[in-house]
Amino acid sequence: MSLTWPPVQRILFVSPHGVGSAAGFLVGAGLLLREVRRRGGLDENVVTRALTWAAVGAILGARLDYLVSHPRDFHSVWDAIALWKGGLAMFGGFIGGVLAALPILVKNRVHLPRFLDAAAPGFAIGVVIGRIGDLVIWDHLGDVSTGWPKAFGLTIKKGYHLAPGFGPSPAQPLPAGRTCAQMAKIPEFYAGCTYHQPALYDFVGALLLLGVLLLIRRRARARAGVAILVWGAWYGTQRLVIDFTRSIDERIGGLTGTQWLAAILALACSVTLVVVAVRRRGLGEGPGDPPSRLGPLVKEAAQSSSGEDSAVSSAPSA
Repeated sequence: MSLTWPPVQRILFVSPHGVGSAAGFLVGAGLLLREVRRRGGLDENVVTRALTWAAVGAILGARLDYLVSHPRDFHSVWDAIALWKGGLAMFGGFIGGVLAALPILVKNRVHLPRFLDAAAPGFAIGVVIGRIGDLVIWDHLGDVSTGWPKAFGLTIKKGYHLAPGFGPSPAQPLPAGRTCAQMAKIPEFYAGCTYHQPALYDFVGALLLLGVLLLIRRRARARAGVAILVWGAWYGTQRLVIDFTRSIDERIGGLTGTQWLAAILALACSVTLVVVAVRRRGLGEGPGDPPSRLGPLVKEAAQSSSGEDSAVSSAPSA
């Protein structure tokens, strides 16, 4: 027994994948703005400008991540910039979005660890909503599923129109004399076979992570940087594990490009969490500072002895 439903590639000429990605970003941004308004002290225009640049950076980062994971799909510079043909990786989008927003945040003396703590639940809900679009179109089909995981896999039926990059489409029966097990680890997907659902696994994991991050926010005792470090350690580990069930991504040293990024992020965040726990002081915090959610989102002038330039140069990194 397994799961199945007809994939839908277009709703009114629009891809559900794109709708899910855009909606996830907007809902996550809205959750961040709501927290900024609640806490006060930070100009909303600064946040809006940072989010605008984050949207641009997310697209570029997502494309770069995809290029690294699928280098053989691109044969020219034109192929690399043809975004309308698809090919974006969510994990790279997070990294690109944060990097693109940093200059504005640093220039306006934003306390980065506290700000990223406020943004962390939005990151998680963005994944949850984005993956709904992936599930609608059957994007990110994984390897052939066997054993007990098959109950959570997707079984293709003849005639189903599969997502771009997953073929043959419309779905065809297996070649004569071949079995589903024999078709494992190849970039072809046939009717009658059941495949892993990395998008579903990522959806469930991100939903659990969202609950944990909201619990951290509600208790309001976590030190600066803890929420975003929990997000990085959890989601990095999650993607590292889940992506082993994927079959079409090219691998370098046994891992996909996304898995290498995920492993680095998970390790860096886990080590930093241990350091924060041992020191009993959050990132960018001084003695006597309040927990992350109770502290100001903008660094106080007293933290700088030589004006704005000094504040920028001493901005903590998350």
